[in-house]
Amino acid sequence: MNQSDFQIIGKIVGAHSKHGELKVMPITADIDRFLDLSHCFYEADLAEGSNDKEMKEWNVTGVRLHKGNALVAVKGISKRSDALSFKGRFLYVPKDERIQLDDDQFFLEDLIGCQVCEVSKEEQSESENIGMVSNFVDHGGNSLLQVKLSSDKLIEVPFVDVYVADIQIDKKVVFLTEIWRDLLDLT
Repeated sequence: MNQSDFQIIGKIVGAHSKHGELKVMPITADIDRFLDLSHCFYEADLAEGSNDKEMKEWNVTGVRLHKGNALVAVKGISKRSDALSFKGRFLYVPKDERIQLDDDQFFLEDLIGCQVCEVSKEEQSESENIGMVSNFVDHGGNSLLQVKLSSDKLIEVPFVDVYVADIQIDKKVVFLTEIWRDLLDLT
């Protein structure tokens, strides 16, 4: 399996306790999903200096929730220093193990590849395609959509109502408000 077969559920932001629990910032709307975790995956380098990655599995031996984070104990990590060596990596589950969403919900990664259009409030109409969602960034605050504009310029759009007017995930389209143009001055 390669990375496209997996769903990110969190980012390792540190270690907790001397026993090597992974401190994981959830990248999921339902932090309780960690409580049922029996295994998870992380991306490992194949060789030093190589850009090639491989998904490695961890067996989860325990999970507890603490101050908005998941503290995850995995087989093979029993020291704080070992846990800290994974800081900055993401935790994944196979896509077939993703939590079930309501009809009006979607995963952020499902936005990648969506066409991006502008919606004019005055005309209540859609403009032409202005670009495509190429990625998203989640630092624990507001997520940012990375949009590659038709001009090949890359901008980051805060994933908030002020900028994002509508999402039609079934049509793979994200509609931005006119205010997104203010971001052009920042790049």
